[in-house]
Amino acid sequence: FLNRNSDIKYPKSFNGKERRVELTGEAFFDITRDPSRPFIIDAGQANVKVLGTSFNVITDNGNNEVEVLVSTGKVLLSRSDGSHSITLEPGYVGKISGMTEARELNTDINYLAWNTNMLSYDGQKLSTVFRDLKRVYNIDINVTDPVIYESALSGAFDNQPHDTIIQIICTSFNLNSVKEGEIYTLSRKR
Repeated sequence: FLNRNSDIKYPKSFNGKERRVELTGEAFFDITRDPSRPFIIDAGQANVKVLGTSFNVITDNGNNEVEVLVSTGKVLLSRSDGSHSITLEPGYVGKISGMTEARELNTDINYLAWNTNMLSYDGQKLSTVFRDLKRVYNIDINVTDPVIYESALSGAFDNQPHDTIIQIICTSFNLNSVKEGEIYTLSRKR
């Protein structure tokens, strides 16, 4: 599954001892197991190698890092020059940038929301909710009062249009919304 503003290059057929693609942007992969022909993603400054698994790849997460989240199976994340690598199991995020690599347990339940269209919150600040809406729906949300960002939201959104989500947030926190293109400006009702 390819996220918006992302590109993938692949051959017409996978011949030889590997299945290799090039990714720019973000994609979720569900790869059929074939130990004799590993699946390799060229993600710019890193390569992702798998035998059979499902995982998400971001070629630049905004911090000049290649980032991988593993859903099932195992993934080998390595520098494109092969100098360093880390093995990732389900639930872990690996990051490679410059001369550093890191592996940590994913704590963001909305990490794959761009693919699932499901968002869930249990007391998260609206600043976090707005960041997620930007990633999932490619919309910007501005506020006229920075205190609005501190309001806490609990609830779930399952495949709801972003206009509906904004309306629910406005109703819940007594806010007005003005939309210009894909930019929403929220303000307190007077």
